[in-house]
Amino acid sequence: MRPKKISCGVLIALLILSIVGMVGCIEQEEEQVKVGALSPLTGSLATTGADVKNGTLFALDIINNEYDLAIPLASSKGLEALKGAEVELVFGDTQGVPSTGIEEATRLIKDEHVAALIGCSKSAVAAEVSKVAEDEGIPFLVMDATASSLTQQPHTWFFRTTPHDGMFVQNFFEFLLDLQEDKGIAVGKLGIVHEDSIWGSGTGESEVQYAQEYGYPVVERIAYSADATDVTNEVQRLKEAQPDVLLQASYVNDAIRYMQTYKALNFSPNAILANSGGFIDPTFIQVLGDDGDYILTREVWSKDLAATKPLVGTINQMYRERYGMDMNGNSARAFTGMLVLADAINRAGSTEPDAIRNALLETDISSDELIMPWDGVKFDPETHQNTLGKGIICQIINREYHTVWPLDLASRELIWPMPTWDEREEVKVAIVLDTGGLDDAFNNLCFTGAKRAEEELGVLPDYVVAGAVAEFEDLQRSYAESGDYVLIVCTGANQADALVNVSAAFPDQNFALIDSAIAERTNVASFLFRDDESSFLAGALAAMVTKTDKLGFVGGMDIPVIKRFLAGYLAGAQYINPDCEIMVSYVGSWSDPEKGKELALAQYDAGADIVFGPAGLSGEGVIAAAQERGLYAIGVDTDQRYLAPENVLVSALKHTDVAVFTVIKESTKGEFTSGIRSLGLNEDGVGISLDNALPSVTNEMKVQIAELEQQIISGELVVPPE
Repeated sequence: MRPKKISCGVLIALLILSIVGMVGCIEQEEEQVKVGALSPLTGSLATTGADVKNGTLFALDIINNEYDLAIPLASSKGLEALKGAEVELVFGDTQGVPSTGIEEATRLIKDEHVAALIGCSKSAVAAEVSKVAEDEGIPFLVMDATASSLTQQPHTWFFRTTPHDGMFVQNFFEFLLDLQEDKGIAVGKLGIVHEDSIWGSGTGESEVQYAQEYGYPVVERIAYSADATDVTNEVQRLKEAQPDVLLQASYVNDAIRYMQTYKALNFSPNAILANSGGFIDPTFIQVLGDDGDYILTREVWSKDLAATKPLVGTINQMYRERYGMDMNGNSARAFTGMLVLADAINRAGSTEPDAIRNALLETDISSDELIMPWDGVKFDPETHQNTLGKGIICQIINREYHTVWPLDLASRELIWPMPTWDEREEVKVAIVLDTGGLDDAFNNLCFTGAKRAEEELGVLPDYVVAGAVAEFEDLQRSYAESGDYVLIVCTGANQADALVNVSAAFPDQNFALIDSAIAERTNVASFLFRDDESSFLAGALAAMVTKTDKLGFVGGMDIPVIKRFLAGYLAGAQYINPDCEIMVSYVGSWSDPEKGKELALAQYDAGADIVFGPAGLSGEGVIAAAQERGLYAIGVDTDQRYLAPENVLVSALKHTDVAVFTVIKESTKGEFTSGIRSLGLNEDGVGISLDNALPSVTNEMKVQIAELEQQIISGELVVPPE
């Protein structure tokens, strides 16, 4: 049979249709780029897997949508180099089992046709998946498996963004060295305990190596199975060895089991320094509660890094709004790893494995574009390890992770040694607040000191607000009768009379009186503040600024402490200008801002252009009056400029928070000291907010006030107390 002839026109038409079809296929392929995400979504590491999954999905949203964020791929939708193609994640559940990881990786590559793999939480799983990636010739980026051995040999397709355990363990010993050099904390003997898979064993080997290098004797090393249901014998061995510091590498279930056994056998080294793992898993705190406190753990991320890196706070807030929880090291690393891989695919402009691999090798992401405390992301050309990663060390305090090392990034003071199990009984402090409640600047500042004690010392503060002066004695007595409190703090001079009676009735109960004094009581620590000194500076500054030579003063009550304010204010004003006139009024209450405003308005209308309002919550009425008249007020106790940014000239500061924190800290350490302490400018008990003064306070005025302050501190200038 002779073949049929096809005309040129038909051939051309068929060719065009074929090309169009091919273009259509290409465009369709570019609509989505598949990435295989391997995590332990079920099994003993399921909570870790859930965090990793949330982190990658959150990054996926950033990649596929448009956000005003200074991170890779946020400013446009999808992958620009691939015509806006979206990234699709296809998840594989490894269950934390190496053989399952192999099966899932193979499925994602052969059945789902993913362009790259990302994962996968457990080092033993990552080691097996990396072999699959090498055999299949597909990029595999690990963001959270940390065994050093994973990058101790050249790789073709394997890349890792997170620092590895060798780096982290070296950080441990740098941390111990810093403790000795900067804090005088010397560590002698070390103990090592680790699970026996590739991750734990590698960690243990590195710890032994660095212990030898830094000169620390290792008195016990224990390797165990993460599946062990009883670790009593192991903990007894540790207890007999008595290490100063225990280095530990455990997954979450075994980390919890060890902590419970430590408590049961009363094993309390000075510190437990964990290589992350289960110690940062949310389940650790959920199960152990306060028993998980004081652990030191290496980390790669902490939300308190926002203090020095605002991007951390922004991203964490977005994450919290979506998932109802803060990020942690697992979710933050997953978030970062996903962005790094997607950035490489975008720069490759292709889903071809070689192109993605080459783009990963050329990765150079700066620290400013990351939420991690790293110097950036750049891969070693041989091992494909990120060379710019580094770790931090956090301490769990009150069920929260706080950065304590590097010392320049520390968000709070390290607690060392960690309390023994016997010492971990709840330490409670009671606070009786003056009338006005927490809306009152004085009370609020006192309570801030108690909250600081809660955060840094683990103290539990109970508080009550008095509705009237007549209630003080009953409130103080109620706390004292319970016998539950190491200290009862009473804020404000109004409480002195009641405390005279209550402190006599309960001689074994310690009290602190803030802003007044009781003499000859061995169970009362009294804190007086030389408010006349800070008020002198406020009065002097007011006399420099006033245009009318008329100043106002609205006090809360006509009592000695407010008379000290008035005496200093008057002396300071007349020191600068003897012709200055000061109008004086008293509210008769700490909690009546309307009356405070009424009295201040009367003084403004009588010619005053600056009014000082040491009147508790009533003083906020003075500031409101200044705002209404477009004139000036002087704040008190704390910097109150936030209440009226254009009208609060300056504030006279009283550091009651420091006094409260100090006396609580002394009490918890068994170092309570009774007697009267007087705190002024020299002791940093009072001050003035010159750094946040209004622009009408000139530099020349600031210099003059600073000179007056030094004269008061040196004794050259004596301020009359009344």
